[in-house]
Formats: sequence, structure tokens, C-alpha cells
Amino acid sequence: MIKPAAVALVALAMFAAPRAAEAGGGYPWCAHYPTGLNECNFVTWQQCRVAISGVGGICDPNPFFRGELPPPRRYVRWRWW
Repeated sequence: MIKPAAVALVALAMFAAPRAAEAGGGYPWCAHYPTGLNECNFVTWQQCRVAISGVGGICDPNPFFRGELPPPRRYVRWRWW
């Protein structure tokens, strides 16, 4: 017998996946590691290649990249004195 909670979870996953694709990836290059991990946090192909060097994998263009990079992060250095 199928539990209602399982059906709700599957339905939620089906509707959440297209929205994640619509949101677009933030960066133009993705690293695909042999472990199955996909990381799309690279601005250049060279950055992606450095990340996979030594562990293996491939670099591909991010299919969800819309042409705009996210705004740069603002780092705050905390001083504890």
C-alpha cells in the first residue's frame, strides 16, 4: 500500500525540480566529479580544471547559466578585540 506521505514527497520533488532549473545556475562552468557530485561554481574553465585536477572528472558549460554572474560576495573581517 502506498503511503500518502510518500505520494506527497514525490509530487513535491516533481514540482521543485523545474523551479530549480528556472532559477538558473550562478556560474558558467560546472565540474562533474566521478563520485556523482556536480559543482557549478566556476567563472572560468581554468578554475574548473584546477578543481578537478588530481581527483578526476570533467568540466562542462552550465546549461542553466543565463549570462549574468551573481553579485560578488561581501566579506566582513571580524575583529575580536
